[in-house]
Amino acid sequence: MSCNGIKKNNQRILCKDIYEFISRNTSLNKSQVKECFNAYYEMIFALIESDYKNPNMQITLPKIGVFYFTKKKGKKKGQKIRIPNLTNGTEDVIILEEDEPDYEQIRFRIHNRLKNKNKQITRKKYLKWENTDKTT
Repeated sequence: MSCNGIKKNNQRILCKDIYEFISRNTSLNKSQVKECFNAYYEMIFALIESDYKNPNMQITLPKIGVFYFTKKKGKKKGQKIRIPNLTNGTEDVIILEEDEPDYEQIRFRIHNRLKNKNKQITRKKYLKWENTDKTT
């Protein structure tokens, strides 16, 4: 189902659907909503490129969650990496020929209120399904 309540064939909510939903529910038009998202993207991109960011920095997406950075260790020369081979269900093993440097990874943590609300709704759906299953 899409943002406007019409059943969709594609189960993804696309950017244009989000822009349309927000513009219908606020005083902003679609181009202004798009401009806000673009500005937010540019802010995060500027922080990623910055050499002066605090490693414990968090970037809030209000009422949705938080972006944060983590440091990942690079791989060392001679280390074995297993890569799943989807064609035959086995794993290919690759041995690194040179060191890979440490790097930062951007992650996202969902706000606890959203997480808890999802749990509540899922639990209600499960209990409803369980009760209908027992009556048949």
